[in-house]
Amino acid sequence: MELLAPAGNLEKLNIAFAFGADAVYMGLPGLSLRAGAESWTAEQLEQLPAALSYWRTSKPRKLYLAINRYLHERDIAVLQELAARIGSTPADAFIVSDLGVAAALRQAFPQTELHLSTQANCTNSRAARVYQDLGFSRIVAARELTLAEIAAIKQELPELEIEVFAHGAVCIAYSGRCLISSWLTGRSANHGECTHSCRWQYREFEEKKRPEATLRVEEHDGFSTIFSPEDMSMIDHLPAMQDAGVHSLKIEGRMKSAYYVAAVTQAYRLQLDALSNPDCIDAASKARDLVLDLPHRGYSTGMYFGQPELRTPPSQHGPRFMGIVYQTETRGRYSVAVKNRFSLADGIEAVAPGNPVPLQLQGTLQDESGKIVDSLYHGKPGFLTTDQELPSYTVLRSVVRQ
Repeated sequence: MELLAPAGNLEKLNIAFAFGADAVYMGLPGLSLRAGAESWTAEQLEQLPAALSYWRTSKPRKLYLAINRYLHERDIAVLQELAARIGSTPADAFIVSDLGVAAALRQAFPQTELHLSTQANCTNSRAARVYQDLGFSRIVAARELTLAEIAAIKQELPELEIEVFAHGAVCIAYSGRCLISSWLTGRSANHGECTHSCRWQYREFEEKKRPEATLRVEEHDGFSTIFSPEDMSMIDHLPAMQDAGVHSLKIEGRMKSAYYVAAVTQAYRLQLDALSNPDCIDAASKARDLVLDLPHRGYSTGMYFGQPELRTPPSQHGPRFMGIVYQTETRGRYSVAVKNRFSLADGIEAVAPGNPVPLQLQGTLQDESGKIVDSLYHGKPGFLTTDQELPSYTVLRSVVRQ
């Protein structure tokens, strides 16, 4: 199965590939359903072809471009500039929900594959066949489907690839189509501007037609998230997904940090490797803790086995993301992209690509001039000198407190 990770910017793309992703998905501002997540600058987009060429020297890796906004009539002008907006972005496939957009892309880029977005609500083999006849090589299954239903679609259409969400936040709306954000804030989820209103903290609410009847909801200490669903994690059920004919496992999270991308990608990479290589089973078991250490709303298996069932209790505590390490020409000296102020005295762990066990970091810190310092600060260049071998793209985190 393919492991598909989020790439909200160039840094996250590099992290995703370093930690084992087979493919990444990204969007361009104003064209995808994560308008606030895409921090791809013009400079980063210029560097994208070179970055992909670098990662593809060791193994085939793919890039999927999400253009899954739903267009209103006032947005039709977007179609006229679509080819220019995409430009030379080296996409292997476009993730699309609007058939008008699909037709425009097929005309402008006839050699590039089309993947059907989960927003298109494809829930059965008859609909999937229609999309396949229209030129789609893959569907991202509607999130309401069970694994049994996915297996039935695959049996009917063995040549059609099926992609599913395997980990991350879950939208409560039907395959992600939601009007809550539009209603409360005027920002449309279907145009990439979702404010995640379903995850706000609600103390009480009032029905408009019965203003005298106020409903109190008391589920937590002082507040309740009325609509909020738990997070999804299928890390313990990859054999079942493989048996159902799933081709690609998608990690949600273009708005998440590079550390999140590293931790989740690493955990799923090692779990996938363990399916075919018994030597990876021990590492995969240890890597599972990287997922459990992340802050989450409680993990469930979504609708894949029927009604959602909370398998892991919520946790709002997790490690802080401190930085990313890059090798330099001097052995034992590393440059650090600092994300939060840190000192080695506070206890810092290094999570390296391919290593499921975080390493207690030792050494000395230097500022940009080479002066030894106690701490490094966000936004200021820094260096780490250590005898420990650290591959480039190793991520640094605070020690997890139990």
